[in-house]
Amino acid sequence: MGVLNPLIVILQVYQSALFALLAFVMFFRYGNYSKKFLGWFMLLIAIFTLSKASVSPGFYHECHYFSPMAVPLLLLLFPLFYFYLKSLIIPLYRFRNREILHLLPAAVIFLLSMPAFLISSHLADSGSLQSAGMPAAGWPEVIRHACEISIYGCFSLQIVIYSTRVSNLFKVHKSNIEKSFANTRDVRLVWVYSLLVMFLLFLVVLGISRFIGLGRFDIFRDVIGVVEFLIMLGFAVFALMQQDIYPHQAVVEPDNVLLTGSGFPAGQKAATGWVGEPAGLMPITAAVTDMTVKEEKGDCNGLKKYAGSGLTTQQKRVLGRKLDRLMKEKYYLNEKLTIDVLADKLETNSKYLSQLINESQQKNFYTYINTFRVTEAQRLLNERQHQKYSIQGIALMAGFSSKSSFNEAFRRITGMTPSEYVENNNKTETTPP
Repeated sequence: MGVLNPLIVILQVYQSALFALLAFVMFFRYGNYSKKFLGWFMLLIAIFTLSKASVSPGFYHECHYFSPMAVPLLLLLFPLFYFYLKSLIIPLYRFRNREILHLLPAAVIFLLSMPAFLISSHLADSGSLQSAGMPAAGWPEVIRHACEISIYGCFSLQIVIYSTRVSNLFKVHKSNIEKSFANTRDVRLVWVYSLLVMFLLFLVVLGISRFIGLGRFDIFRDVIGVVEFLIMLGFAVFALMQQDIYPHQAVVEPDNVLLTGSGFPAGQKAATGWVGEPAGLMPITAAVTDMTVKEEKGDCNGLKKYAGSGLTTQQKRVLGRKLDRLMKEKYYLNEKLTIDVLADKLETNSKYLSQLINESQQKNFYTYINTFRVTEAQRLLNERQHQKYSIQGIALMAGFSSKSSFNEAFRRITGMTPSEYVENNNKTETTPP
């Protein structure tokens, strides 16, 4: 065993258990729904680490009871991470009973492996240190090969399946946040994407290294343990800091509230929320008596855009005038502006407002609001009294929360960066007629 390995195992178990506890506390105390899945994920990481240590010298007698759990726990990590990501990306997401099927492979492997571990005496007596959860050397060769193929096959299949599912979630998320947020920088989950790429590269390097025989060296196992520890530490810290992007409960208005301009009759309940899955995620706000949610068929089901919308032509005109008035009052300068905030200000709901902007302007919420902000920034950049301000100062004055978000929106809308825009203006001013 490597010199650092015992210390790394202890640190990994301690860190994972601690972050699991913190995640559960945040879930129960603050209602962050995603933290529930994060807590279970980190708890399984702690137990999985113990199961790996169960076949290491110095750890076997203390941890051997965890050994049969190694492979099933490994197969549980992918689904739990997927549920955690869905709880961040899918509005109003709730774990459904049928999603238990994601846990079925781990349960089957566990049930099939338990009898074999119970009847085998080689794991304890032969001194052969197999990988945690793998068949012992004393088993019949046919059984060992069958077990190894099943284990590696399930693991490889999970990588492919959940990589595809996560990729689809990110595609939907990228499109969906631009329908709801004017500033997308803080809700893009770039840290998740970056850590996933690092983890996949780690798996590739690990597989190649073990294939060429580096796994027998203590220093190699120490390095692998340190890298695993750092990846999980980074994930846990960022995950704890990450707040839920969307609400996970529908907001139900009291019976006696009249939603002026919303299209709801007085005395009728209104539920504001989101319904949908990756392929067709759409904000849905409708009267409870008229709301019909289609039966979801798989993870890629969606609702038809603006299906069942009760927004009449007259209501569109009224809502459009109110929206124009707010834009003339430069309400877009609010850097924390979202479609829900704007809808509340207009006394309507996000579905109707999204429909109005999309149909009248052929733009999503991100482009609509940031077009006003970029125009305001151009005005400020052109005025001499504002030339003393930096690009970041102009960005904040125009309603952007950061220089990076300002640069991105400016480039997308004008085709050039703010610096290029200023440079072109200076050239125009200095060019003689």
